[in-house]
Amino acid sequence: MEKKIQDQFIDYGCGFPIILRHVPMLKIDGKWVPNINYNKFEKVVLLMLCHKQAKLTGSEVRFIRLHLGMTLDVFAKRFGVKHPTVIKWENFKDNHTNMSLGTEKDIRLCLMLHLTGKKQVSDLYNELITLPLSPTEQQKNVELDLDLEKIAI
Repeated sequence: MEKKIQDQFIDYGCGFPIILRHVPMLKIDGKWVPNINYNKFEKVVLLMLCHKQAKLTGSEVRFIRLHLGMTLDVFAKRFGVKHPTVIKWENFKDNHTNMSLGTEKDIRLCLMLHLTGKKQVSDLYNELITLPLSPTEQQKNVELDLDLEKIAI
């Protein structure tokens, strides 16, 4: 099997683009594919979403909901909204959801608690206080950019 390191690769497997750097690639049936541990990759992506310096997109909310194993209704109840609201958020696809900052913080904190533990939740809460509040600051989306050298197989 042929192997190489690709400087950059854009992965859409989570439902939204993630820029991968220094990607170990493997040639399978004539096609180059990332040679990474996708379980570790998913956890790293979820942690990056917790710390993302922009509002979550609809596709990112869907990815979080599915990772938490929640139906639309359960997710909605957990975050104090109706399930049509969650559908609306997810329909924003690669655009910001326009959910309230309080709800977004709650989603990120819930995810951090699910992934790590109490200390990290406290640290994340303090970090999220600095998220942009004004609509003009929220317009720019921030793509995730991940160097894969640390999670290669």
